[in-house]
Amino acid sequence: MSESDRQISPSDYLLYKRCPRSLHVLLAGGTLPAQFPADDIYHVASERSQVRDLVYSRYQQGVRADDLETGSDAPESDLPKIIFGARCSHGRLYAEADIWRRAKDGTREAVLVREGTSIKEAYFREAAILDYCFARCEAEPARILIAHVNKAVERDGAIDASRLITERDVTRRVRSVRADIRRALDLFLDELDADPLLAAYADTPCKNARSCSLCSLELPPPESGSIESLH
Repeated sequence: MSESDRQISPSDYLLYKRCPRSLHVLLAGGTLPAQFPADDIYHVASERSQVRDLVYSRYQQGVRADDLETGSDAPESDLPKIIFGARCSHGRLYAEADIWRRAKDGTREAVLVREGTSIKEAYFREAAILDYCFARCEAEPARILIAHVNKAVERDGAIDASRLITERDVTRRVRSVRADIRRALDLFLDELDADPLLAAYADTPCKNARSCSLCSLELPPPESGSIESLH
């Protein structure tokens, strides 16, 4: 797969919104300078993996999307009640629901698992991108939730395992900005179609150039690497 065919994750898009030049570097096969702060966007993979494992352990009947015997276009009645890692793509943009589960009323809920003890602004944006991608795939979830570590898990100095993970329904907030998000993402995908490597931003500082460490540095030459390596 060529660099110009690489799919774009929600984190990649949020990075683009902060500094389009940085996404150009990644799409061109380069790496970001160590000074470029993106920890609030590219989350600590090991921490998220631990939280995800805790959440998955609550659903013994869950099936990983990669292990599904039926195709993704199978009727809803043929799909498992709980699917781990369900992914939808629209153009080069994709989003993944850590848990894609069937609710009691028969509708589907998308759950994003995030590390930390609170919901960051970036998480709401990721949820909005998921809503966009799944809707474009005609698989719009009835509800979108974010699961994270409950900061009130200690009781008398001990961990209360039953309250270790908490979920928050963010559907209303996500849908309140749906029109703006869809318009912005449609424009972004059109821009990618016209300029697959976003080369137009190779020498263009971002709006926060004075405080952006990437824009104040000379771009490194393209190196062997990929977008996925930063996740």
